[in-house]
Amino acid sequence: MNCKIIKFDPYQASEELWDLYFDFGDEIGNETEPERSRPPRTKRKKLVTSSYENPEKNSYRYLLLLEESKTKVIGQCNFTVVSNIAPAYETNKKLAQTHISILSGYRRHGFGSKLLELLISEIGIEEPTVTELIFNATLDCGKSFLTNKMATVSQVGKQNRLYLNEVDWKMVQSWVEVGSSNSPTTQIHTVSIIPEAIIEKFCTLYSETSSRVPLGDISNDLRISPATVRHNEKTQMANEVEQTTMYTQESDGKLSGVTEIFYQKDSPDEVHQNLTGVGQEFLGHGLGKWLKANMLLFIKEKYPQVKFIVTGNADSNAPMNAINQKLGFKNHKSMTLYKLKI
Repeated sequence: MNCKIIKFDPYQASEELWDLYFDFGDEIGNETEPERSRPPRTKRKKLVTSSYENPEKNSYRYLLLLEESKTKVIGQCNFTVVSNIAPAYETNKKLAQTHISILSGYRRHGFGSKLLELLISEIGIEEPTVTELIFNATLDCGKSFLTNKMATVSQVGKQNRLYLNEVDWKMVQSWVEVGSSNSPTTQIHTVSIIPEAIIEKFCTLYSETSSRVPLGDISNDLRISPATVRHNEKTQMANEVEQTTMYTQESDGKLSGVTEIFYQKDSPDEVHQNLTGVGQEFLGHGLGKWLKANMLLFIKEKYPQVKFIVTGNADSNAPMNAINQKLGFKNHKSMTLYKLKI
């Protein structure tokens, strides 16, 4: 097969190349999540482009093109690293968040190996501080590929879904009432933009709770800065993604817990819930359950068309898994984090 690999520059790519890129993404999506609706290509184009605009991250993407009777993208790879202005640069400069995908009809022909070789070569040129590649594999073929390349498993987790027509709403309401009773001086705030007055406190809480998310043997500093928060908010708004954050605040002004969701009108059936966390000194008071329950009631009221909530959890995250299982979250697909030293 006559193939070539090109660097994909979202700012310079022709409309023809964008169409080939999206054709590839649609085919992969139809294999991995056939039931999901996808936003229009114009919005997805903005989303890809905006991923290159975060000053605290450097992103690179490459396409594998088959050139026969008609040019076709049959594979792609990308990697992202922290830039030297990121607050966690010194810890994370050795890590590259990496992804490789090949269309199903072209697997086991050595194309994945070609892309991996390219990644290692390009990382050596562009980001020479990187010594470890981090992959998140969901397909069995990807897991086998990484195992054959001597990558090691760092963490096993799941993407879980909660179908709202199966929720015990009386139990959820009781969690809200118990949470309010147990923490009478604690306030829950619901915002789409983090207020400037508390953004430093918010970053401290978010970074601290993120640092306790299990990542196995991966040493990854998950600190965020106010600049990152503002960039992410700007990106979500530009891509018409509605972000809602709930945080708890104590009577002395300290922030104690946080949870966040993301909703996109082009995918009306689903809401994505990312971090839910409680500050170390506030653990053991039911704040996580209180926040989860409050957010569920918020989703039910604001987004009545939503059918399910998506979240991801490491198998080793026992406290959050216990809450999610009680609410009725069910395993949708497995996710395995691999580390490959280069």
